[in-house]
Amino acid sequence: MKRTIIVMSALLAFSIGAVTPALAGTADHGAPATAAATKKKRKPVIQKVGIADNFYFAAKNHSVPLNVKIHVGDSINWVWPSAVGDTHDVNLGSGPAGLKPWASPAFAARASWKRKFTHRGVYQLYCSFHQGEMVMTVTVLK
Repeated sequence: MKRTIIVMSALLAFSIGAVTPALAGTADHGAPATAAATKKKRKPVIQKVGIADNFYFAAKNHSVPLNVKIHVGDSINWVWPSAVGDTHDVNLGSGPAGLKPWASPAFAARASWKRKFTHRGVYQLYCSFHQGEMVMTVTVLK
């Protein structure tokens, strides 16, 4: 009789121990939840880049040639103002391995074009009409 009570007590203690971690907010059979799982997800950002009439890409407080740092999931919105006049576009010169080449349509004025960056790495961009002058680098961080 004493042996039966000890075995039943051990089974009850094991059952309660297996259920308690799940109720306490842990995952994977009692392993603590990771900080990454509880971290808030970052909202995507849209970085504005202007097309300047002196044949360069421009953004507030950036040097020429333009170097922009964004995160995976962020976008860049290129804006052609009404006074540009010349035709410009945005083309992928190089980027992370495996990306297919891409290009914006060519615009002369009063237009915008947005591209979302989904792969981490360094992108070299250029205007096909002004390849030596209109270049920019986009570094996409994790």
